[in-house]
Amino acid sequence: MNENNSNTTVEDDVESSSERTGKQRQQLDLVTQQVPFVLTQNIISHPHELPSLTELDYLNPSYTETSIKINLGTLIDYGIVEVQTLPEETRTSDLPWRFYGLTDEGYKLLEDAKMLRGKDTLKDMFQQVEKTDLIERYAQAPRP
Repeated sequence: MNENNSNTTVEDDVESSSERTGKQRQQLDLVTQQVPFVLTQNIISHPHELPSLTELDYLNPSYTETSIKINLGTLIDYGIVEVQTLPEETRTSDLPWRFYGLTDEGYKLLEDAKMLRGKDTLKDMFQQVEKTDLIERYAQAPRP
């Protein structure tokens, strides 16, 4: 009977490993699509790695805000991106309080796929982008 239990555990481990591999493949397929790829690069390039929707919209004038929201939602559903919010007591009406960042799982996925090699270059590029006063202020806003 113990032998059966150990075989079940091994089978469960193999199935779990297979499910993880399938999930990672789906996640990788997603982050290599055009809009999700750009959004993950925007997140990585941000000084705090937590841009607001307004910043993402500004950085991507060729995409609609709706497209950005939909793709962020998909990245969230796949466990790659998460929403982080400031505590209510620290929020102000003139600054963003909701931000988008990579999950630990998302960061590991990009790291394993060697998609973080250009991280320093991306951060330099973000600094080079001409920003409005509002976007500068948003980029410097407190983060969670």
